[in-house]
Amino acid sequence: MYTVGQEAEDRTCRTAHRHCPWSAWTECSRTCGGGESTRFRSDSTETKDCNTKLCETWTAWSDCSATCGPGTKTRTRAGQSENRECMVEHCRWSTWSVCSQSCGTGSRTRKRGDEIDTDKCNTGDCATWTTWGDCSVTCGQGLKTRRRVDSPGTPFEIVLDEQSKDCTKRSCAWASWSACSVSCGRGTKERHRLGSTQNRVDQAISKTSKNF
Repeated sequence: MYTVGQEAEDRTCRTAHRHCPWSAWTECSRTCGGGESTRFRSDSTETKDCNTKLCETWTAWSDCSATCGPGTKTRTRAGQSENRECMVEHCRWSTWSVCSQSCGTGSRTRKRGDEIDTDKCNTGDCATWTTWGDCSVTCGQGLKTRRRVDSPGTPFEIVLDEQSKDCTKRSCAWASWSACSVSCGRGTKERHRLGSTQNRVDQAISKTSKNF
């Protein structure tokens, strides 16, 4: 240290260590395909090759992350990823949403960017046909019926329509022969085969008998 008016003189000197230590190697300039790494010591510089293995090829760019407007595309290579911007000019409609009602006319929507499109769906009425009922007779020819009901199983159930169709059960059994129509001389006996539970006569067969 000196003050104004004093003279100063410099000279070189050496420390006890003749060579300064090298710095750490710098990060390789490339991740694959051959790069360089450098280290320093005083006024010296040393370079070496690094990451000499061949680079894997990039995957194809992914689809744009947006279905409409700006988004990003991505590709990868050996654990690396790269993004770039993309723009969908001609936007696609999204798929239709689930209908708001299962019957009786509901609505569904789809989107394209900021646009919303609405459509009717499930426009059929909610009435359903019941299963066919049992045949109206236990033997012979009868009828089966069914009904078309709105809101079945609820307090608001309404019968809108009814249908009938023929049904056939096994042949009905013959009744026993009646008593003779006369107490003496020539008369007749009758028997019947019923065609319904209301005892309607479907057919009557007679035969002649003689009392002595």
